Amino acid sequence: MKFTRRQVLLTGGALTAAGLIRPEFAAGLPDEDGYELWLRYRKVDRADLLAEYRRTFTHLVAPTAANGDVLRSAATEVLQGLSGLTGRTVTQQSNIQRDGAVIIGTPATSALVAQYVDRAELRALGPDGYVVLSRRIAGHATTVVASEGKRGVLYGIFHLLRLLQTQRDVGGLDIHERPANALRLVDHWDNLDRSVERGYAGESIFDWDALPTTGQRMTDYARTLASVGLSGTVVNNVNADPVFLSTDMLQKLTGLAAVLRTWGLTLHLSANFAAPISLGGLATADPFDEGVQAWWRDKAREIYELIPDFGGFLVKADSEGQPGPVSYGRTHADGANLLARAVKPYGGIVMWRGFIHDFDPVTWASKSYLTFQPLDGKFDPNVIVQVKNGPIDFQVREPVHPLFGAMPQTRLMAELQITQEYTGQSTHLCYLVPEWKQVYDFDTHAPRPESTVAGIVEGAAGVMNFGSDRNWTRHPLNAANTHGYARLVWNPALAAEEVAEEWVRMTFGSDDRVVRTLTSMLLGSWETYEDYTSPLGSGFLIGIDHFAPSPESNAPWNRADAEGAGFDRTVATGVGFTAHYHPPLSQQYESLASCPDELLMFIHHVPYSHRLHSGKTMIQHIYDTHFDGLDAVHGLRASWRSLRSRVDRRRYDTTLERLDQQVVQATLWRDSIVGYYFDKGRVLDESRSWVQLKQAGDEPLLGGWPNLFAMTASNASPRQAEVSAKVVETGGWKSSDGHVSVPSRETVPFTVPVTPPLLPQITMIDLECEAGGMPALGVSTQVFVTPAGGRCRLALDAGPESSPLLPGYQRLSPSDAWDPDRGFGWVGTAPQARDRGNPDVLRRDFVNDTAARVLRIRIPAGKTDAYALIGESLVHCQPMTIRSEGKVLAALESLLLHGTYTWLKLSLDGGAGGRDVDLEFSSIPDEHWHLDALVIPDPSLEAPALVVTDAAAPSPMLCGRDNTVTVSIANTTSAPQTATVRIPAPSGWTAGETSAVVPAGAIVQVAVTVVPGPEPAVLALDVEAVLNGEVTDHRRTSEILTTPPGDAAVLALDAGTDTSPLHAGYQRLAPGSAWTASAGFGWAGPAPMARDRELLDDVRRDFVNDTTVRTLRLTLPDGPHDAWLLIGDATQPSDPVTIKAAGTELAVSPLLPTATFAWLKFTVPGGQADLELSAPTGKNWRLNALVIN
Repeated sequence: MKFTRRQVLLTGGALTAAGLIRPEFAAGLPDEDGYELWLRYRKVDRADLLAEYRRTFTHLVAPTAANGDVLRSAATEVLQGLSGLTGRTVTQQSNIQRDGAVIIGTPATSALVAQYVDRAELRALGPDGYVVLSRRIAGHATTVVASEGKRGVLYGIFHLLRLLQTQRDVGGLDIHERPANALRLVDHWDNLDRSVERGYAGESIFDWDALPTTGQRMTDYARTLASVGLSGTVVNNVNADPVFLSTDMLQKLTGLAAVLRTWGLTLHLSANFAAPISLGGLATADPFDEGVQAWWRDKAREIYELIPDFGGFLVKADSEGQPGPVSYGRTHADGANLLARAVKPYGGIVMWRGFIHDFDPVTWASKSYLTFQPLDGKFDPNVIVQVKNGPIDFQVREPVHPLFGAMPQTRLMAELQITQEYTGQSTHLCYLVPEWKQVYDFDTHAPRPESTVAGIVEGAAGVMNFGSDRNWTRHPLNAANTHGYARLVWNPALAAEEVAEEWVRMTFGSDDRVVRTLTSMLLGSWETYEDYTSPLGSGFLIGIDHFAPSPESNAPWNRADAEGAGFDRTVATGVGFTAHYHPPLSQQYESLASCPDELLMFIHHVPYSHRLHSGKTMIQHIYDTHFDGLDAVHGLRASWRSLRSRVDRRRYDTTLERLDQQVVQATLWRDSIVGYYFDKGRVLDESRSWVQLKQAGDEPLLGGWPNLFAMTASNASPRQAEVSAKVVETGGWKSSDGHVSVPSRETVPFTVPVTPPLLPQITMIDLECEAGGMPALGVSTQVFVTPAGGRCRLALDAGPESSPLLPGYQRLSPSDAWDPDRGFGWVGTAPQARDRGNPDVLRRDFVNDTAARVLRIRIPAGKTDAYALIGESLVHCQPMTIRSEGKVLAALESLLLHGTYTWLKLSLDGGAGGRDVDLEFSSIPDEHWHLDALVIPDPSLEAPALVVTDAAAPSPMLCGRDNTVTVSIANTTSAPQTATVRIPAPSGWTAGETSAVVPAGAIVQVAVTVVPGPEPAVLALDVEAVLNGEVTDHRRTSEILTTPPGDAAVLALDAGTDTSPLHAGYQRLAPGSAWTASAGFGWAGPAPMARDRELLDDVRRDFVNDTTVRTLRLTLPDGPHDAWLLIGDATQPSDPVTIKAAGTELAVSPLLPTATFAWLKFTVPGGQADLELSAPTGKNWRLNALVIN
């Protein structure tokens, strides 16, 4: 059965037109929860086949086997399967009774097998191979399932049952099977706390605390793996906790190993390379150390005494923070051989992951190749290097890893990812069997007899997608990847169509329409996902959660600019990645003309105007695939809806909910990616026009308070667009229209008035947009809402004393001990605090500690809810708990990825008169808990009559010159109000005040003139709204940089790169600015480096820097001069900078937190002056600007 991708789009509409989508559910189909996966032994619904099966399979003849024996499992499975499929009880007999006997066994366990099956053939097929034969024995028609090994018998009976499940003819069976690969494993990335790294279906299926006792789910897990021919499982995370090798844990694991053994599976463990230190108390993990070698030998002996059939170790070393041999000056081969020699006496293996990188986009694709290829032939025979399918990290499309063709003297296995980390997780349907087929079939052109990946590898490990959800994978259709992975590692020659159809029939039955529709959906879904996410091999357009689009944060990967996009990895002009392949692949990839289109942006920086083999330009292909990909997702959903009357209601509803979410997410992907490339290249779509809405910045919205929601509108049409937008008023949101005129190909900022509900939330909102009939993209966006401080009983912004404070909130820092007058503070030892500098004033900073700390707060009478904001921009947040009086009030139960945040709700009771409550914050051992904010909203508190919704000040401001601050004032009353806006002037500044009438319920903008003082500064201004002489609200502006005017200075230098923007009136100071007498400034001697963070303003975004002392030479008029040096970094802390002249220290700056800037004032002599800039050893000094008066 062949399917095209176009069928996915057409199926749903065609079925609807034919009247085949019926509103009712299938009558008589009982609900299923998906737990059985593909092992559903339902009675065959075709009368002719049912009769045939009942004649052919009447009873079982099997050897007697004890509990725990694989043959006992095989016999039990045959009886269960045949009884269910035939609708009759099939029994086990000691010998052939009549026609229809099913004989199973090995030559050693069954006299019938020994007599009637060719022993030489079974030996040739091996212990995992088998035959399924129709034979006449003793005058009776029988079916024989035989193997040289017990595990082969088990695989054979599953093959037989699979024939019945898929309603195949069973007459004249003559099946001879052996697995193509000896190593057929799954890898679980499961942790001791039962969290699952990259798991999307609940907690770990392994209940570590209950072991060695196991339950029915473990038996069903093992049975499921065996049913598709898998041979082993790695049960713990590759980022391995050493505790898994502890004696206590190994004793627990004996129970799990016993269950696996019953189904022919071997237990493997991920090993932490530093276990000799953490478990053994050694001072080193050096593989050449005799003590380390002895420790691993002793540990291997201990393991095999407890688990005699233990398979071996999986090791991730010297990658992503994991310990390894490189730390000791050894190679990966040295490390792998250390463990391999320990397990060799017991027949164990070591699977050593060939995945390492430095988190550097430039070197990532080549790092594993350059590290491992020189080690070819240096690994021991029982080491298998485990290589990911591609050189990056399970992207939806990347080249096949060059290592597969580069290590002929080393055993290799593939690592594939079933769990869809980068391919939609448990939300998107993305059937990966077609991709894996391409990997297996890929010809490396290595000089060896069999040069395809399938011919090179000895097996594969699939990163597992099972979790504690009842249906194992959350998305019912994602189990197709689990099944498909296993079927391909058994036989890579299977066609994707064959594998997909088999899974559909086994999982949903053999209704022809269900089979055709669902098989078509599966087969087209991978390229559909690629279309609306990352076509042409662009890759890594994804956020930190590896789920949502975030192209801006991955600019170093996609390298989009005004001319084109893609990563140049060629030899001629790029990073040289193409040289890792054998000819003719290296030549094919090197050339833009011959490189396959689907890999073009992975290997080349491609001009937007480049013509693909399809004839389309590169940018038009990007536009078309994203629009067409979203259409295809709508087609997937329509196709599934057409099966409503043919699938049980429970699985239908669960799958439809997933597909509904996929439509939402595919829309977000389309809007984000086409908007991103349009923004970079400003190339119009040849086929369609649109406007693009985008949230500007990450500032929080204040709940229960008027806000101006900052957005931009981009016009991807050939004419000017008049755009109006408002937030859809659902769930308590209120909004009015924001308007903006946008010229063709331009992006213009604007604001939308909005009042969110009071309670905190992180949610998606939708916008209504009118743009002259053009469609609007980006109308769904995620927002972060925190209650306005003026409508809270308590509103605390946690962090260091020096970090910015959200208006209306009180600071909660480590120095804030309990104060009854304020109603909050720490009791006992205070916690630590951090300020990461982003993403906004509330979420950038937090208090934290590894020890439990107690915060006392005063709460009002009665029941009340408090909310704690948890999250971190730089590192992951570990599970944490908030308790009071020993009771758990709220908990973060699983890992929270860095860059993500959540609100935890605490239900409190203040009793009759209010009381003080102690909140204890704690985390798992040795890990930090985090608290960003704590609020107690109070709906009875109302917003004031006049609210400052925004205060926008230009940055930089020029010292001594007029500057305009634009203030937005909201009138929350039902009558017009005369508002006065004033700015209290800092010392040395002057500021006016402005009055304006604000209509009822409206927001107006008011301009206020300020004149900064003569000396440069970095500060925020207070803005006050005044009604009838009283201040009703106030707000601080964002931090403002003031700079001396360049035309009034002796010398004004804006430091940075050669290409970054230049502050008006200033001269550029870049690494290329060598000293010349005519310029009067420049570097004397070696030049420094430079960086452009592309954040903040023209002065603060960029700087020159170095870890080595550099000299800036100046020629100045005679006499001493005042000098100001600006120091800071938008993305990192700034180390102290020392400025010297002629050996005399002129000034030293303090250590500055991330995104903090300061002017450093000193005196410099006239004439020629050499300023030496330095930092502590190994640290960077920074210079953003230098002004001399």
